[in-house]
Amino acid sequence: MSSIYLKKILPEIPRLLGLLDKNINSPTFGCFDRNFWHYNITDFPCARFQEAVLTLTLLYNLNDPENIYFENPNIFSFIYSGIDFWCKIQKKDGSFDEWYPNEHSFVATAFSTYAISESLILLKEKLENFYRSIKYLKKAGEFLISHEDFTACNQVAGSIIALYNIYLLTSEERFKKGVLLKLKKLERIQKDEG
Repeated sequence: MSSIYLKKILPEIPRLLGLLDKNINSPTFGCFDRNFWHYNITDFPCARFQEAVLTLTLLYNLNDPENIYFENPNIFSFIYSGIDFWCKIQKKDGSFDEWYPNEHSFVATAFSTYAISESLILLKEKLENFYRSIKYLKKAGEFLISHEDFTACNQVAGSIIALYNIYLLTSEERFKKGVLLKLKKLERIQKDEG
């Protein structure tokens, strides 16, 4: 029997897939920012849209009789292309843009890195671009370690889970140290009531 969440999510997936550039010959193949690749409303893609890769990964892995996306080869190719596009739009310093070009957004880097890293953890070496994507994750991790934004603690929490996932994927202690440092700072500013 399916969960209530799955029953709510499944009817929305066609809309999610409608955001994706599925044209394999397009230079924006794998981009979930329809305002960029289709409507040409923006001059750059917002990296936050690539977080949709994680939704597809979760559905791809979920063995449920009602889940038509379970181990679906088309969904797998969309995950693959979404990860590739995320790598393609990364800035030289490891960051990503959200609201304006060359923004180097902490939040876009934190949350999109979490989504991509979680997808890689869940799919492991099934992905042809697994090892190549690790290089981009490490760059994003270096950016997250060297930048802070404690004005919005949820962003810091997002960077912590992203860095921890990078540590799980690479076993590189510098990412674990980054997690512990950010976690200590986050704990220090938390109020008693939570």
